Amino acid sequence: MELKRLRRILARRNSAAKAREMKIRYEKFRYEKELKARVKKLQSMTADIDEKLAECKRRTAERAAFNNRLRMLIQAMRQDLEPKIELRQAIWEELQQLKAQNVLLALESGNHEALNYINSRFFPQQPLLGLPPSPPSDDDESFDDESSDDEED
Repeated sequence: MELKRLRRILARRNSAAKAREMKIRYEKFRYEKELKARVKKLQSMTADIDEKLAECKRRTAERAAFNNRLRMLIQAMRQDLEPKIELRQAIWEELQQLKAQNVLLALESGNHEALNYINSRFFPQQPLLGLPPSPPSDDDESFDDESSDDEED
């Protein structure tokens, strides 16, 4: 009877050891399976991120090229405008001198009608003996109006 009992104890121990070993193998298998799934998921995420990064780099390069073209265009426009701005300033200064000469001529001749006309035509916002008019801004079209009026006379 003792022998039978010892065999049962030994069989239970072996069975328990087998069960523990099977449990460890199963947990390793399950852990490896989870790790493989994670690795696969991370690899697909990495591939997506790499595609997005490549697309962003491509767009950045395109926009940089576009910005360079715009800069070159702006520079060309500035170079084209510089002589026009200088010419406009020179014409403006000459116009101011001519206006002053007209005022002096009207004062010298005593022609009050001409003086009133000059005052109302060329200095509508400022009195005749006040501050000189400021140069026209880019939006000011009075310069163009005056030149077209002179041509009609």
